[in-house]
Amino acid sequence: MQSEEQRLIDGLFSRLKEAEAHSASRDASAEERIAQHVSAQPAAPLLYGANHSYPGSRD
Repeated sequence: MQSEEQRLIDGLFSRLKEAEAHSASRDASAEERIAQHVSAQPAAPLLYGANHSYPGSRD
């Protein structure tokens, strides 16, 4: 991983942390559903991050 990629990934998680701090209570059923999918497909967060953290990528 290049330093620019690391910076972009770190930025993505920084924005997620900020959103979490300002969000209402979490939806337990949605959280469980996401956990089930990540358990079945462990690479999903990496793939999502790779597709959403680069300039010009989908938001």
